[in-house]
Amino acid sequence: MLDVLCTVTYVNVVVASVLDSVDQKVWEFFVRNPFLTSVAQLVTAVGVLYVLLPLSAVVGIYLWRRSGSVLTAVTPWIAVQVNSLVVANLKEWTSVVRPPREFWIVEASAGSFPSGHVANTTAFVVVVVISLNGIQPTKLRLLSYGGGVLCIAMAWSRLALNVHWLTDVVAGWCVGAAISFAVLSVIQKIKSQRASQLQTPG
Repeated sequence: MLDVLCTVTYVNVVVASVLDSVDQKVWEFFVRNPFLTSVAQLVTAVGVLYVLLPLSAVVGIYLWRRSGSVLTAVTPWIAVQVNSLVVANLKEWTSVVRPPREFWIVEASAGSFPSGHVANTTAFVVVVVISLNGIQPTKLRLLSYGGGVLCIAMAWSRLALNVHWLTDVVAGWCVGAAISFAVLSVIQKIKSQRASQLQTPG
Protein backbone atom coordinates (compact mmCIF):
# COMPACT_ATOMS: atom_id res chain seq x y z
CA MET A 1 0.00 0.00 0.00
CA LEU A 2 2.84 2.37 0.92
CA ASP A 3 4.56 1.56 -2.39
CA VAL A 4 1.41 2.48 -4.30
CA LEU A 5 1.06 5.79 -2.46
CA CYS A 6 4.70 6.64 -3.09
CA THR A 7 4.34 5.79 -6.79
CA VAL A 8 1.20 7.92 -7.14
CA THR A 9 2.87 10.82 -5.35
CA TYR A 10 5.94 10.55 -7.56
CA VAL A 11 3.84 10.45 -10.75
CA ASN A 12 1.85 13.49 -9.59
CA VAL A 13 5.02 15.44 -8.92
CA VAL A 14 6.48 14.52 -12.32
CA VAL A 15 3.26 15.35 -14.19
CA ALA A 16 2.91 18.67 -12.34
CA SER A 17 6.51 19.53 -13.18
CA VAL A 18 6.01 18.72 -16.87
CA LEU A 19 2.76 20.71 -17.06
CA ASP A 20 4.35 23.69 -15.32
CA SER A 21 7.21 23.60 -17.81
CA VAL A 22 4.84 23.45 -20.79
CA ASP A 23 2.71 26.25 -19.34
CA GLN A 24 5.77 28.46 -18.93
CA LYS A 25 7.08 27.81 -22.44
CA VAL A 26 3.71 28.44 -24.11
CA TRP A 27 3.21 31.63 -22.10
CA GLU A 28 6.71 32.89 -23.00
CA PHE A 29 6.01 32.18 -26.68
CA PHE A 30 2.89 34.39 -26.67
CA VAL A 31 4.64 37.14 -24.69
CA ARG A 32 7.54 37.20 -27.16
CA ASN A 33 5.30 36.88 -30.22
CA PRO A 34 2.26 39.15 -29.89
CA PHE A 35 -0.05 38.38 -32.79
CA LEU A 36 -3.42 39.94 -33.66
CA THR A 37 -4.04 41.01 -30.08
CA SER A 38 -6.78 43.41 -31.20
CA VAL A 39 -8.58 40.45 -32.79
CA ALA A 40 -8.01 38.43 -29.62
CA GLN A 41 -9.74 41.17 -27.61
CA LEU A 42 -12.77 40.97 -29.89
CA VAL A 43 -12.90 37.18 -29.67
CA THR A 44 -12.52 37.10 -25.90
CA ALA A 45 -15.43 39.53 -25.49
CA VAL A 46 -17.80 36.76 -26.67
CA GLY A 47 -16.94 34.42 -23.80
CA VAL A 48 -18.62 36.41 -21.02
CA LEU A 49 -22.02 35.79 -19.46
CA TYR A 50 -23.60 39.06 -20.60
CA VAL A 51 -23.02 37.93 -24.21
CA LEU A 52 -23.58 34.17 -23.93
CA LEU A 53 -26.78 34.34 -21.86
CA PRO A 54 -28.62 36.57 -24.38
CA LEU A 55 -27.34 34.30 -27.15
CA SER A 56 -28.67 31.33 -25.19
CA ALA A 57 -32.06 33.03 -24.97
CA VAL A 58 -32.13 33.67 -28.73
CA VAL A 59 -31.14 30.07 -29.49
CA GLY A 60 -33.71 28.93 -26.93
CA ILE A 61 -36.51 30.71 -28.80
CA TYR A 62 -35.49 28.90 -31.98
CA LEU A 63 -35.33 25.56 -30.14
CA TRP A 64 -38.75 26.16 -28.59
CA ARG A 65 -40.34 26.97 -31.97
CA ARG A 66 -38.66 23.93 -33.49
CA SER A 67 -39.40 21.40 -30.73
CA GLY A 68 -42.27 22.90 -28.76
CA SER A 69 -40.39 21.95 -25.58
CA VAL A 70 -39.67 24.57 -22.94
CA LEU A 71 -37.08 22.28 -21.35
CA THR A 72 -35.19 22.05 -24.64
CA ALA A 73 -35.42 25.80 -25.05
CA VAL A 74 -33.87 26.61 -21.66
CA THR A 75 -31.10 23.99 -21.91
CA PRO A 76 -28.41 26.34 -23.36
CA TRP A 77 -29.17 28.97 -20.72
CA ILE A 78 -29.03 26.41 -17.91
CA ALA A 79 -25.77 24.92 -19.21
CA VAL A 80 -24.02 28.29 -19.33
CA GLN A 81 -25.27 29.25 -15.86
CA VAL A 82 -24.31 25.92 -14.27
CA ASN A 83 -20.93 26.05 -15.98
CA SER A 84 -20.23 29.54 -14.64
CA LEU A 85 -21.01 28.40 -11.09
CA VAL A 86 -18.78 25.33 -11.39
CA VAL A 87 -15.93 27.40 -12.83
CA ALA A 88 -16.24 30.00 -10.07
CA ASN A 89 -15.95 27.26 -7.43
CA LEU A 90 -13.02 25.60 -9.20
CA LYS A 91 -11.18 28.92 -9.37
CA GLU A 92 -11.69 29.39 -5.64
CA TRP A 93 -10.71 25.83 -4.74
CA THR A 94 -7.59 25.66 -6.90
CA SER A 95 -6.41 29.27 -6.41
CA VAL A 96 -4.02 29.01 -9.36
CA VAL A 97 -2.15 32.28 -9.88
CA ARG A 98 -2.41 33.88 -13.32
CA PRO A 99 0.65 34.82 -15.40
CA PRO A 100 2.48 37.99 -14.25
CA ARG A 101 0.08 40.93 -14.29
CA GLU A 102 2.47 43.33 -16.03
CA PHE A 103 2.13 41.28 -19.22
CA TRP A 104 -1.68 41.25 -19.32
CA ILE A 105 -3.20 42.91 -22.38
CA VAL A 106 -6.69 42.90 -20.85
CA GLU A 107 -7.89 42.93 -17.26
CA ALA A 108 -8.78 39.64 -15.57
CA SER A 109 -10.20 38.68 -12.22
CA ALA A 110 -10.41 35.63 -9.92
CA GLY A 111 -8.15 32.60 -10.24
CA SER A 112 -6.56 31.33 -13.40
CA PHE A 113 -7.74 27.70 -13.43
CA PRO A 114 -9.84 26.91 -15.40
CA SER A 115 -10.49 29.56 -18.04
CA GLY A 116 -14.06 30.74 -17.59
CA HIS A 117 -14.20 32.27 -21.07
CA VAL A 118 -13.22 28.97 -22.68
CA ALA A 119 -15.46 26.86 -20.43
CA ASN A 120 -18.50 29.10 -20.96
CA THR A 121 -18.03 29.15 -24.73
CA THR A 122 -17.51 25.40 -24.90
CA ALA A 123 -20.59 24.71 -22.77
CA PHE A 124 -22.69 26.93 -25.03
CA VAL A 125 -21.37 25.46 -28.28
CA VAL A 126 -21.70 21.81 -27.23
CA VAL A 127 -25.27 22.22 -25.98
CA VAL A 128 -26.37 24.11 -29.09
CA VAL A 129 -24.81 21.63 -31.51
CA ILE A 130 -26.30 18.61 -29.72
CA SER A 131 -29.71 20.27 -29.31
CA LEU A 132 -29.82 20.97 -33.05
CA ASN A 133 -28.86 17.39 -33.92
CA GLY A 134 -32.00 16.90 -36.02
CA ILE A 135 -31.33 19.65 -38.55
CA GLN A 136 -30.04 19.10 -42.07
CA PRO A 137 -26.70 17.22 -41.94
CA THR A 138 -24.84 19.83 -44.00
CA LYS A 139 -26.01 22.64 -41.74
CA LEU A 140 -25.19 20.62 -38.62
CA ARG A 141 -21.71 19.92 -39.95
CA LEU A 142 -21.10 23.61 -40.64
CA LEU A 143 -22.44 24.48 -37.20
CA SER A 144 -20.14 21.92 -35.58
CA TYR A 145 -17.08 23.19 -37.46
CA GLY A 146 -17.98 26.79 -36.66
CA GLY A 147 -18.46 25.96 -32.99
CA GLY A 148 -15.15 24.11 -32.88
CA VAL A 149 -13.36 27.06 -34.44
CA LEU A 150 -14.96 29.42 -31.91
CA CYS A 151 -13.81 27.25 -28.98
CA ILE A 152 -10.26 27.10 -30.35
CA ALA A 153 -10.26 30.84 -31.08
CA MET A 154 -11.45 31.58 -27.54
CA ALA A 155 -8.61 29.51 -26.08
CA TRP A 156 -6.11 31.25 -28.36
CA SER A 157 -7.42 34.68 -27.36
CA ARG A 158 -6.89 34.01 -23.64
CA LEU A 159 -3.32 32.87 -24.31
CA ALA A 160 -2.61 35.70 -26.76
CA LEU A 161 -3.79 38.23 -24.17
CA ASN A 162 -1.37 36.69 -21.63
CA VAL A 163 -3.99 36.16 -18.92
CA HIS A 164 -4.02 32.34 -18.83
CA TRP A 165 -1.77 29.30 -18.88
CA LEU A 166 -2.21 26.54 -21.46
CA THR A 167 -3.55 24.14 -18.82
CA ASP A 168 -6.25 26.70 -17.95
CA VAL A 169 -7.72 26.73 -21.45
CA VAL A 170 -7.44 22.95 -21.88
CA ALA A 171 -9.28 22.53 -18.58
CA GLY A 172 -11.84 25.05 -19.82
CA TRP A 173 -12.61 22.85 -22.81
CA CYS A 174 -12.97 19.80 -20.58
CA VAL A 175 -15.11 21.49 -17.93
CA GLY A 176 -17.40 23.15 -20.47
CA ALA A 177 -17.95 19.92 -22.38
CA ALA A 178 -18.51 17.90 -19.20
CA ILE A 179 -21.07 20.37 -17.83
CA SER A 180 -22.89 20.39 -21.17
CA PHE A 181 -23.21 16.63 -21.29
CA ALA A 182 -24.30 16.52 -17.64
CA VAL A 183 -27.01 19.16 -18.17
CA LEU A 184 -28.21 17.50 -21.36
CA SER A 185 -28.39 14.14 -19.56
CA VAL A 186 -30.44 15.58 -16.69
CA ILE A 187 -32.80 17.40 -19.05
CA GLN A 188 -33.26 14.23 -21.09
CA LYS A 189 -34.11 12.22 -17.95
CA ILE A 190 -36.67 14.82 -16.89
CA LYS A 191 -38.26 14.76 -20.35
CA SER A 192 -38.34 10.95 -20.33
CA GLN A 193 -39.99 10.89 -16.90
CA ARG A 194 -42.61 13.37 -18.02
CA ALA A 195 -43.29 11.34 -21.15
CA SER A 196 -43.69 8.17 -19.05
CA GLN A 197 -46.09 9.92 -16.70
CA LEU A 198 -48.21 11.13 -19.61
CA GLN A 199 -48.34 7.62 -21.06
CA THR A 200 -49.28 6.03 -17.73
CA PRO A 201 -53.08 5.71 -17.47
CA GLY A 202 -54.51 7.59 -14.49
